[in-house]
Amino acid sequence: MKKSLLCIMVLVLCVSMIGAFSFTSIGATKKYEGVKLTVVTQPGPYIAGPLIDHGKEWTALTGGEVQVIEVPYEELYSKIMTPFITKTHVYDMIVVGATWLPDFTPYIVTLDNYIANPDTNPAWDDILPAFREKLAT
Repeated sequence: MKKSLLCIMVLVLCVSMIGAFSFTSIGATKKYEGVKLTVVTQPGPYIAGPLIDHGKEWTALTGGEVQVIEVPYEELYSKIMTPFITKTHVYDMIVVGATWLPDFTPYIVTLDNYIANPDTNPAWDDILPAFREKLAT
């Protein structure tokens, strides 16, 4: 149960960080110039749409790029699991339903070190209260 909760939190934090960075003023410097984040999820305006929209904002503010790869639901599990099993780095973030998280747990990196680092710590007030107060505590 704890591992599943941690996996959910990791995914929520990844998505929230894109949103948080999109509303954070970075100033004239493009802190993430040359950085590319590859996100995989299922297609559609309600799943991939917000990632694409916030990705464009994040790119404008930071110089980093967000590539959203949309995969049909029936292919999504294998498109994610194959790189995990073969130890091939394909995606920086995955956005999926919680039912697959137990299978992905051995391959997901925790964000503890990133959260502890003031340079990479998300702006907690920008994370939705439901996730911040229930999943991240």
